[in-house]
Amino acid sequence: MSAVTAQRARTGIPSYLRMVPKRRAGLTAWQWSLVFLVLVCAAIEILARSGVVSHATLVPFTQMVYEAGVLLITPGFYASALFPSLFAIVVAFVVASVLGVILGYVIWRLPAVRRALDAYLTAYYALPVFALYPVLIAIWGQGTAPIATLAVIFAIVTVIMNAMNGFDGVPSIVDKLARSLDVSETVYFLRFFLPYALPSILVGLRLAFLYSLLSVLSAEFLLSTQGIGFFISTSYLRFQIGPMYGAVIIVVVIAVGVDRLLALLTRRVSWAGGTA
Repeated sequence: MSAVTAQRARTGIPSYLRMVPKRRAGLTAWQWSLVFLVLVCAAIEILARSGVVSHATLVPFTQMVYEAGVLLITPGFYASALFPSLFAIVVAFVVASVLGVILGYVIWRLPAVRRALDAYLTAYYALPVFALYPVLIAIWGQGTAPIATLAVIFAIVTVIMNAMNGFDGVPSIVDKLARSLDVSETVYFLRFFLPYALPSILVGLRLAFLYSLLSVLSAEFLLSTQGIGFFISTSYLRFQIGPMYGAVIIVVVIAVGVDRLLALLTRRVSWAGGTA
């Protein structure tokens, strides 16, 4: 394996083609994001400790982190809040991702169907999706099933749209190359077609995860009797501000952590053929 091939296998793009990160005042974009995050946390700490904002509304950031740690060592928090939410989020994300890519490919292969659905898919997120919750309750009953189903309905369209954008971006030369090599349809799809569309698909998966998380927490906050959204809601109503912000910190860490992992994966396959 040559040095260029090895580099490509490690990073998904040869070093001579990688873009140099732009800098402002000597810092890259992610470094500026880190600086901004530190400043926000410091501002919260100062405002809460100075008394400018009441402790009934805001607690210091260090106390938020402490409360998050207390929750993470409390077994009952896992059973009643964290695990039900994570289960619903993971189920919704996986189902929306798999069905979204399949439906995106089917719609992409049928131009007439795509023309008929394109306007509806574009305007989809203007619809009040949460209005379907009573219908889902009637079908599935109380529990995780209606919440996960609602999250799938909310998240799947962004996967479909980004999958179709990825399929649109596959150059015709890929098809010509596959035909010249006389590969099967399965090999063509898995080794030629899909790798070129994968970066756009992964963008859709990043959005689908965030949509799944938001819809699950929102449904739990308003309508459920379990999950971390319900925990935040009840903590707020009982004026348990510390545990409420502790749970919010846990949600933020989960959301940012998974999003950064998906972003890293997206960057690794962001150059055509760099998925090896």
